Amino acid sequence: MSCQRPPPKLLLVAEAAVRLATEADRDQAVERLIKEAGDRECLEAASNLFVHRLHRRSDDFNATYGLKLVITALQRVPYDDASPIHVGHARARRARRRRR
Repeated sequence: MSCQRPPPKLLLVAEAAVRLATEADRDQAVERLIKEAGDRECLEAASNLFVHRLHRRSDDFNATYGLKLVITALQRVPYDDASPIHVGHARARRARRRRR
């Protein structure tokens, strides 16, 4: 594993997630985080960063709170059309429809 430092934008998004996780209005916090990240790829990278932090130190509560907010944001941001995961979900939906 390399010891490269995450890009500055990713660090800013991760810091924003930790800060926004303490806000009372969760919906507004999620929307602000989505706007700060700009795209799904950045949110996924932030998620990976928090998971890495938690693997190193399981009592990193800021990483836990930030990860929870990032996961909520990811649930609200659609996959782009080129995403292989998006294609898999579409296939699963079609298969469920055929079974009915």
